[in-house]
Amino acid sequence: MNLTLHTEPFHFICIDNVYDNLELELIWKELDFLSSNLEDKLLSEEYTDSALDANDKILKKNRGTFLDSFYSERKYSNILKVNKKIYEPEILKPSNSWFFKNQDYNYHGTLISYYENGSYYRPHLDDGIVTCCTWFWKEPKKFFGGNLYFPEHDIQIEIQNNSAVIFPSKIIHAVDEIKMQDCNIGTGYGRFCMTQFLDYKDRYK
Repeated sequence: MNLTLHTEPFHFICIDNVYDNLELELIWKELDFLSSNLEDKLLSEEYTDSALDANDKILKKNRGTFLDSFYSERKYSNILKVNKKIYEPEILKPSNSWFFKNQDYNYHGTLISYYENGSYYRPHLDDGIVTCCTWFWKEPKKFFGGNLYFPEHDIQIEIQNNSAVIFPSKIIHAVDEIKMQDCNIGTGYGRFCMTQFLDYKDRYK
């Protein structure tokens, strides 16, 4: 795992090789399970707390599910077991970041999203303090696009397999459109994103 803290124009953390081979094996067993009979387990965008524009139009096109709701207990999910490593202080609270080291959390949730041809997420912000996005796909890569970008700061992150970006949830961000050949649609060769939302539920009291 390799971490890089960026402090301009805002604080965000980039991580390469987030999970080791054993952890990836566990993650992929669950991703394959979730993406089999796609419509049964990964819901359309209107059921995954999608961001809305000023006219209440959904800003994304993809499928997904919140694992915290999908399973009755965290112990039943491979992903929810291994993704706890993100919450370790050495990752989430780097001492040289005034933003990250001063945050407190008492809630975290995990959303698995799947993007295929024509999928996207228009500019939006998240309801939380910190967002962590980690990407996975089957090799060889059979899609184009799907990069993360921060339009207000003209920053685009070219995503890598098993890489992550951690950033303040209120920074506007987006996902550019996925392009795939028709023969690869429905095969599980799209772009998976594991989004972890961290919040302090009583922060407004």
